[in-house]
Amino acid sequence: MKCLVLYFSVFLLMSLLVPYNGLADEGCEMPPPQKLTAYPGSVSTVEGQTPPYRDRLAKPRLVEVKSYYPDTSVEEAADSGIKTVKLYQRISACGKTKDALLLNIQARTNDDPNVAQAFTALQGMTMMGLRSPAELKQAKSQYGDVLKAFFRTVNTKEGGSEDEGRMILNKYLKLEKQQRNQPARGASQDKERAAEMRKKMQAMKASGDYAGMQQLATQYQGRAKQDPSVQQAQQEMKRDLWELWIQCLQEMKAVAYYTRLSYQYEISE
Repeated sequence: MKCLVLYFSVFLLMSLLVPYNGLADEGCEMPPPQKLTAYPGSVSTVEGQTPPYRDRLAKPRLVEVKSYYPDTSVEEAADSGIKTVKLYQRISACGKTKDALLLNIQARTNDDPNVAQAFTALQGMTMMGLRSPAELKQAKSQYGDVLKAFFRTVNTKEGGSEDEGRMILNKYLKLEKQQRNQPARGASQDKERAAEMRKKMQAMKASGDYAGMQQLATQYQGRAKQDPSVQQAQQEMKRDLWELWIQCLQEMKAVAYYTRLSYQYEISE
């Protein structure tokens, strides 16, 4: 009888201890990482978001932004034209250790296509002899860094949203078209042929086919004196719109950001 009582006493004690130990294990959790402060001067990637927002853009370069968070470990990667620096914080609890990803910091290694198209316009005018290679070099020196920029997604007048760099480019493409398509004198047939030639030249310029542009210009060079449509097309394509595209790059540079940040946890402003 005593043995039986002892057996049940031990069984009862074990049944009480096991759940207790299980709860103790469940109650041991990794603490959250230290809350980061948003990088000073950074803005949301999308216009109209309510702070604090985790996806941001900053004007300074990646190296400067990374140095703002010294107490972190770093891992670097590059993929699809983007360089990424990952910042981690080591957390220890419950006899375990883990590295928590706090922040992704990114920079472009490829060219933004909208900025590149603005430079294509300048390069086309240089190839056609309207401007010198020295002027193109100077433009690249002043605005070349914008090729590696990020742009915010902003609201449009139509109620939608658009990449701000693309919005600026579309604005100047429209202005260029207006200036090149100003009414010219000549018969309606001449205007139609000139428009066709202009369309070919613009398609070549958009694709960067400068050799094709030169070949087409040479092809019609001898006909310019006899054919009014050729004269009209040449005059339209040779309009010096350099300052127009320089102004486009100036606007792009004013709203350009060179670092993208993606915080993985809640942040403080």
